[in-house]
Amino acid sequence: NLTFPVVSTSSPPTTQAVPITVEYNIVDGLTHTFSDAVNVSVPGGSVLIRVLEKARDLHPDRFSFTVTKTLWGPSLTTVRTLTASSQNRTYWQLLSGSEPLDQ
Repeated sequence: NLTFPVVSTSSPPTTQAVPITVEYNIVDGLTHTFSDAVNVSVPGGSVLIRVLEKARDLHPDRFSFTVTKTLWGPSLTTVRTLTASSQNRTYWQLLSGSEPLDQ
């Protein structure tokens, strides 16, 4: 027997996520060339990439970044002009307070 998912033809209820304010800090712990922070407002439940994009949109000179697609998902590779390198074993550590992010 094959079962197929039920497809709903009605629209889901529209709910607006309550905005949250995120303090986004970047610190260059390798060459110590920059340390910066900004508060951004994003919808509650937003993923990290939305916070990064919002900071970049508000302050493109201070919060630029690049993401590379990998087999394990997106990888933050460059912040401002500092690029992670597997050869040099450098990377961007993503924290919430002092705890590593799990996503």
